[in-house]
Amino acid sequence: MPASSRGDSQRGLFDPAPASAPAPVKRGEDPEVLTVGQVTRRISDELAAFGRIAVEGEVSSLKRAGSGHLYFGLKDQDAFLDCKIWRSRAASALRFELAEGMRVVCRGALDVYKPRGSYSLIVDRVEQRGIGELLARLEELKQDLAQRGWFDRKRPLPELPACIGLVTSRDTAAFQDFLRTRSLRWPLYPVRFVHTLVQGAGAAQEIAASIRRLDASGVSVIVVIRGGGSLEDLWC
Repeated sequence: MPASSRGDSQRGLFDPAPASAPAPVKRGEDPEVLTVGQVTRRISDELAAFGRIAVEGEVSSLKRAGSGHLYFGLKDQDAFLDCKIWRSRAASALRFELAEGMRVVCRGALDVYKPRGSYSLIVDRVEQRGIGELLARLEELKQDLAQRGWFDRKRPLPELPACIGLVTSRDTAAFQDFLRTRSLRWPLYPVRFVHTLVQGAGAAQEIAASIRRLDASGVSVIVVIRGGGSLEDLWC
């Protein structure tokens, strides 16, 4: 196809605009020598032509700088994209707590940092992915359990439990919060603790087994706790 008939969408990264296109380099001739600044400016111009874009991926390498800016990456099985949320946009861009491994859609514009020749996505909005599906599944589960009558079998809490059974992971902030509250209210109160996975593969089975173990041990009440997080984190 003649070069003059190609659409803009088919132009190469360093092809100049048709109106200012120089004569094509003949076979055997050396291409134009560009400075580093010229190459970077051409790349910057090409990326600016994208306008606002939306990119889906998994949050990685999350870091909040002392300046208040938020730095992280979006990754998938093929690539990694640096992302930034400036402090001035953080409140409007994020309506939830961003966390490692979370699947999100980031909206913004691509930008080139010329001193290093690197590019990143300047994010102005972040949306969680898959939350609607999880909420729908949770509602279905609640309805199923309600139909079985499992929510109607609640027993009253004893006024003064003889011993409290605790199911959680010793590595969570929730465990430390429990111990701190216990030390403030009644340091010598007896607690029987079972260390358990509270997230990820096998967590549901371990939690159920720990509850059965404590129930058989004769504790008065059983507390199952874990730290906060997004709905996706809480979904075992």
